[in-house]
Amino acid sequence: MAVEKNLGNWIKAPYEKEKPFLSQIPREAADYFILKSHIKEYDNGAVILEHNSQGAYFYVLQSGRAQVCGEVYKGQYSEVAVLEKGSCFGEMSLISDEPISNTIIALEECTVLHMSKADFIKFVSDNPGILILLYKIMGDRLRNKNKAYSAILRTNLMGHGNILSLIDLAQSFEKSRTTATVFVNNDNEGGYLAFKEGTLFCAQLGKLSGADAFETILSWGDEVFFRVDDSQLPEKANLPKSSTTALIMDAVRNIDEKGLHHKHHK
Repeated sequence: MAVEKNLGNWIKAPYEKEKPFLSQIPREAADYFILKSHIKEYDNGAVILEHNSQGAYFYVLQSGRAQVCGEVYKGQYSEVAVLEKGSCFGEMSLISDEPISNTIIALEECTVLHMSKADFIKFVSDNPGILILLYKIMGDRLRNKNKAYSAILRTNLMGHGNILSLIDLAQSFEKSRTTATVFVNNDNEGGYLAFKEGTLFCAQLGKLSGADAFETILSWGDEVFFRVDDSQLPEKANLPKSSTTALIMDAVRNIDEKGLHHKHHK
């Protein structure tokens, strides 16, 4: 059977979310995975995979359950999804060659199979259809993450830049014409950004106001804790009348020119 037809069959095949990963791939591929993997056990509450670390393994949860979550504040996490027995994870970092995007924490005693990056590359090279399955799994997790973002936008909840950046939040407000105040802080200082029908019109950070305050807040990058509040709004504007996107672009350009710390993850 030609590879193209095989891949076509993989694309057409339904993604069975509740079915263990190893039972959805060819038997010889599953045997190879088990042969090349080593087992590690984790206690309840143990971190299996840490956000922003470099991906080195592809994982399959052999027993137990685990949490997919983002760090809301130091040591505090927000759940994005729950991984059941048989689930795989860690593939996105290996495929994209980017740091790990979420933290995985054991919800109970877990046994996890680890496959090295080198073996993973051979694993998918010899079985290209498996990549299609992994893309379906990643797409499902992205939808779950978007639901978590939507929950932050719909309610007066708290969040962190590791989960949703201020730039993404501001552009979402602009698109949805949201009126709200976003109270922000890091370990040292706090302030707020105010939006009226999606337009950023006021920024305050201690004695800094307007563009200076906005630039400083954005320069914190991911290290920002925020709370969305739609029940109160400052009376006066201190930012020029412009679109939120234009204000963001000006601020990011000034941050780069001034050499301030700025870290925005897409």
